[in-house]
Amino acid sequence: MAENTDQKSSACVNVNEKTIIPPAPPASNNNSNNFAQQLPYTKQQEQAEAGLPTSEQAVKDHISAPDQAEIFFEQCIEALKGPSDEHRFVGLLLLAKILPKLKENKKLFHDIEGKSSLSIRQRVFDAIGPLFLKRLFAANDYTNDGDNEEEYRELALLVLSFLLEEKNVAKVFIDFTSKFFLNLHNNKTSKMETLKCLVSLCRVSPKVVTGYVLGYGNNQNVEKSQVDVGKQHNFLKLLCDDILLNQKYENNIAIKYSTMYLLYHMINCYRNKILLNANNFNKCIFTLGYVFATVTKDKTVFMAVDCLALLLNNAMFEKEGDNTKNNFDKDQDKARKI
Repeated sequence: MAENTDQKSSACVNVNEKTIIPPAPPASNNNSNNFAQQLPYTKQQEQAEAGLPTSEQAVKDHISAPDQAEIFFEQCIEALKGPSDEHRFVGLLLLAKILPKLKENKKLFHDIEGKSSLSIRQRVFDAIGPLFLKRLFAANDYTNDGDNEEEYRELALLVLSFLLEEKNVAKVFIDFTSKFFLNLHNNKTSKMETLKCLVSLCRVSPKVVTGYVLGYGNNQNVEKSQVDVGKQHNFLKLLCDDILLNQKYENNIAIKYSTMYLLYHMINCYRNKILLNANNFNKCIFTLGYVFATVTKDKTVFMAVDCLALLLNNAMFEKEGDNTKNNFDKDQDKARKI
């Protein structure tokens, strides 16, 4: 969005190289059409009352040294607890600033985590809860808020992709699977963060999550209206044509790897149904064959081979949804050391 440095509030925070002027957070009434329209901006005074820095430079100063970063994190936790939605929103904005530092500095991550019996992800989730994050993610479904139209969702995605790596947290967001899949159509928000969310959900409930790809869902766990979303939108075509076969992502290993992870579990859970549907079978075979024939620079090609073998080899598994831990999950476990 356009920037005017002379008019920026001192409460502005950069997230993923974007500057967000903190507006009011979504209202708590889920039926309201006034999400994110209650107040024009979060006031600097409210930030100060939350015990948080009120300028971009102050944020950098707070996270520059490990001891200051620990204090800053605790301040974020307190802000996320409220009491107002404005406090929670500002807490999320500033949490987004410290997340990259936590991810790249494992010692700092473990030092902070060691001060509590709970994991960092669990502490953040317990402080903010699921409802505010869900409302923030869905805010621009209900508002046409100009410059900030997509920033609400981008902020929610950044935080959710981090939190959902905690399996207990991921279970709470299974009902958001269809919204994450739909967001893959949104070119204004991060596909990588969206795919991270879907992979985390798939780790805890692969049959439900990958059921959306084929339009099946799981009637015991999701509402019929949510299953209908998968039937109305061809998510298999989205994963294959728009991502794996798209030259735009040719060199993006992380995006391809995450997409292949979802395909693997879809085939594992719904192999027989795919074999009985010529369109879905041909789509899978063509996509996997293309990846196998053209990709040579990364491990995606090995995953394509595993998927082809799983789909075509009758002897590989005796039944759908075999719970044997595959190489993808082993790799994911290794990647989740923090």
